[in-house]
Amino acid sequence: MATEQKQQSIFESLKAKHAPMWARATAHPFVAETCADALPMAKFRAYFAQDWLFVEELRVALRVLAPRAAAAGEEALTAKLAEAVYLVAGGRRRGAGGMFRAFFAEHGLACADFVPNPVTFGFGNFVVRTALQGSLVEACFCLLALETLYLEWATAVTPKTLNSKP
Repeated sequence: MATEQKQQSIFESLKAKHAPMWARATAHPFVAETCADALPMAKFRAYFAQDWLFVEELRVALRVLAPRAAAAGEEALTAKLAEAVYLVAGGRRRGAGGMFRAFFAEHGLACADFVPNPVTFGFGNFVVRTALQGSLVEACFCLLALETLYLEWATAVTPKTLNSKP
């Protein structure tokens, strides 16, 4: 428990130290336009395709980390990573995988046509390389940062913000 609190405070101190950079990431135009209900569908499709490509890399990283945590005797971490693999890669109608597949089918999009932009490619590569070559602490810290970013985006886009227009 003390380790979790210390890691949390390290993360929070890094966010504070790099507040302008964190603010640019969390106040991304995608989030602002979504909150304002002003995001064009073409832009959303492009974002969603890039997100799917990134989530595919995240899935690889999680599948690498779960056995590494098990080999290190980290039972609680292994269980959390296994749960994350299920949620990210989930079955046809479950998890992120099912959400993406349903959206792409509804909009006539083919995953094979998507090409990662340089940011998606670079960040996905960083996450996978950290899972493969970094320590478990480094890899988990990387996951903490990216999941906190997604959480901040999601909490900015609430039903209240989406339905605030008359």
